[in-house]
Amino acid sequence: MPEPGSLFDLVAKTFPSGFRAHHGQEMKHAFLSAAESVREKQGRLAAFQYSVRALGDALRNGLRERRRERRSGRFSPGPGPVGFQRTPLPGGSGVLSELGSDLRYSLRRLAHAPGFTLAAIVVLAFGIGANSTIFSALKTAILAEPPYPEPERLVLPAVVSAGRVDPGIRLDSWSYPKYQLLEAFPNRLIDPVAAYSLARPTLIGAGDPIRVDAEVVSPDYFRLLGASALVGRTFAPDENDPNAPPLVAVLGHGLWQTRFGRNPSAIGRQISIDGHSVTVVGVMPRGFKGLTGFGEIWIPIAATGHLMGEWRIVGPEAHWFHVLGRIPPEVRIEDAQAQMSMVAEAVEETHLDPDGNRYEYAGELMPLRAAAVNEVARTSILVLAAAAALVLLIACANLAGLLLARAGERRRETAVRIAMGAERWRVVRQHLTESLLLALGGGAVGLGLAHWGIDALTLMAPEALITGSGRLQFLNMADLGLDAGVVCFTVGLTLVTSVLFGLVPALMTSDPNLLENLKEGAGATATGGRSRERFHSRSVLVSAQIALAMILLVGAGLMIGSLVRLQRVETGIQPENLLVFSYAVPRSDPIPLPWLRPSEIEDDPTELHLTFMERIRSIPGVRNATIGCPPLGGLCVQTRVREIEGRPPFPRTERPLINADVVEESYFETLGAQVVRGRAFSATDQRGGPPVVILNESAARGLFPGEDALGRRIAAGYGATPEGEMAEIVGIVADILHESPDVGVQPVIYSPLSQVPVASATAIVQTEGDPFSVVPAIRSELGRLDPNLPIYRITTVETLGVLATGPARMIMELLSLFAAVAIVLAAVGVYSVVAYAVSLRNREIGLRMALGARSGQVLGLVLRKGVAAAGLGTAVGLVGAWGVTRVLSSFLYGVTATDPITYALGALVLFAAAVLASYLPARRATRLDPMEVLRTD
Repeated sequence: MPEPGSLFDLVAKTFPSGFRAHHGQEMKHAFLSAAESVREKQGRLAAFQYSVRALGDALRNGLRERRRERRSGRFSPGPGPVGFQRTPLPGGSGVLSELGSDLRYSLRRLAHAPGFTLAAIVVLAFGIGANSTIFSALKTAILAEPPYPEPERLVLPAVVSAGRVDPGIRLDSWSYPKYQLLEAFPNRLIDPVAAYSLARPTLIGAGDPIRVDAEVVSPDYFRLLGASALVGRTFAPDENDPNAPPLVAVLGHGLWQTRFGRNPSAIGRQISIDGHSVTVVGVMPRGFKGLTGFGEIWIPIAATGHLMGEWRIVGPEAHWFHVLGRIPPEVRIEDAQAQMSMVAEAVEETHLDPDGNRYEYAGELMPLRAAAVNEVARTSILVLAAAAALVLLIACANLAGLLLARAGERRRETAVRIAMGAERWRVVRQHLTESLLLALGGGAVGLGLAHWGIDALTLMAPEALITGSGRLQFLNMADLGLDAGVVCFTVGLTLVTSVLFGLVPALMTSDPNLLENLKEGAGATATGGRSRERFHSRSVLVSAQIALAMILLVGAGLMIGSLVRLQRVETGIQPENLLVFSYAVPRSDPIPLPWLRPSEIEDDPTELHLTFMERIRSIPGVRNATIGCPPLGGLCVQTRVREIEGRPPFPRTERPLINADVVEESYFETLGAQVVRGRAFSATDQRGGPPVVILNESAARGLFPGEDALGRRIAAGYGATPEGEMAEIVGIVADILHESPDVGVQPVIYSPLSQVPVASATAIVQTEGDPFSVVPAIRSELGRLDPNLPIYRITTVETLGVLATGPARMIMELLSLFAAVAIVLAAVGVYSVVAYAVSLRNREIGLRMALGARSGQVLGLVLRKGVAAAGLGTAVGLVGAWGVTRVLSSFLYGVTATDPITYALGALVLFAAAVLASYLPARRATRLDPMEVLRTD
């Protein structure tokens, strides 16, 4: 029987002589290697069958090529044979065997190019990791349903004053007397209903005194949420009588673990809440934080009058908590809404204003899902998700370009396989297998980066992104993590990514135009059609990378410009070396209401506050200390101006809103704020003396337009004027920025601490050096005054300034990171395209230089390719940025979404990076030895 090699030589004679001269030996070698591989793995019979099929395909293709050459009259690439597609590649039979062969082959190729493999995995890992991190927040905050039974039937009922109904703010808080009307309403359709609010009492009796986040709730709260105690019980239905306050508490799992060592004997133990003894009756499961997401301990709402101040229970206008209810399956939401209107009428009839007139109320229902929305947080997460997707697209385009370059190196190998009868899909699958392995490596590393990224996002996310309307939790940071949903998303994203960057190179490499590919691979001019097509494809991919990077760069630039302007806003103080902390004296009403006179407050703590400030001032390293609301930390109390001396009293519905702050006399001196007219508070401003206040400039302009406010007398609610009486304006102080810079300066009226007692206090300490260095001494001094008083919320004014721009700052930092990565990837893409163009034109460049072309001419010739791709990408990117960055408008301050300077700077930076990336390979091209190039060619 003739040898297979002899048979192949005989069949090969059917090919034209020119084809045999170029490719005959290589095809013979591939045929014999494949036959031998089949014989070793599957035996002689399988090898014989393979040889028959391969020789049959070769005979048909050879005859077809000879007929085509006869028609054209010469050996040329032509369109290529069509029928080279039936003989399977060696490696066994069956899909699994072929896949195994593909995997082994792809692994060998990737192992032989470790630099490319590592770079590809790193690029993909960053893109996939960024998307997995943001998806974790997206899933938790937006996609996931609230973790309660039948969340679609949970609603927040409200009785809203009809005189101030705002379609954008439909939710209102409740007072206890009004809530009792809702609870006792006949045939109530919303059942059960539960009250909830967040307070910060002092916990004593479980280690050192600490300030805890306590949810104040009604007994049905836990039943409504489907939550049961892990140990002990929750509140009983009969623990709902404020006349016999239930002095009990339920611990959160974290507090039970850290303060009680997870000891079941904590049940029945006595602890102190704001100086009142209560009994622990239960412990909630791990992870349960309540509706607000901050709960560490739970207290019955009926006990708050005894524990935290009677005003929480007795005042019909003391609106301080929210209500959640469930609509039973048999009740229509329209019927429940109609009944809420009846509840509003009952409230109107029961609770009149101080003059005996009826208020106008409207009943409202809002689904829990709608009430919990935080539009700023939602927009922030969606913006970051879009930015992460852009980074991944840039990474895919970058890798597709690199794979196209590698595909050029493999075109002869692929053409030989197709000439031997391999199906095109088989070749495409081989290339996609390699892409899949790269994507799997990037996905695995990306999961590790996502784990780190989720931790970083948890630390970065400001509190403004966590809570929605009605104190409802919007984003539970504890739920962020690599759960099954995130892992499945990452796996799916990995598979999609492998197709995104692998399909185009695979299709181009497996082009059935066989003879042209074989001729290119044999050393024909590198400026052939396929090479030019691959070059143009890579140029398009690079332009796409630059366009996407342009969108990210402009977005980051807008956020940076906005934050720079926010940081330049005049605060009215000197923020350096200012320590801020809070503390509270138990058994005092922290926020008395207008009808509760300050003289009725138990245990006036003013002397303790003043003594504490004096002791702090004696600590080495402390320059001054005071009490008052810190700048950039939010204002303390909002009230209304009732009357200005010499004018008719304001009608109740037209009283101007004003912010109130009770401060110690050295407040303005400590902050470095300027008293522009009149005087600051002094030791002569004491209880029993003439009431005095100070206005900031905004308040003076708003209340006394065109008039001199100094010396005038004014009356406002509690916290604005002592005892709610007329007080003389003794000073005008320069505006201090208390809110975030985008909110701006608000009108403020300041009252002296010596005339208006408060329990909860925020201290501001001016130090000579590091503000935190004096914290131990401050704790010691407060412990000497009262060992049961903890300090909490320890920070600095400079940190408050950073937190005041929280959402915008987080978006800026992440967009800047994404934009930096995008610029690097785009630059790498430009570099690779220009370097590839140089490799294609080595012979041309050598000829030009041999004929006397100067380096500058060669440099310009090569640079044009990179500059053209960069210019096209930048132009498209500018148009895309103009349309896309408008979603950032709500985060911008002092700059518009179409700011021309930002667009110009972004285009300049990206174009400069692209030109630099083009210059490096172009510079190398000018140093080619023309004789060496021509000799090699």
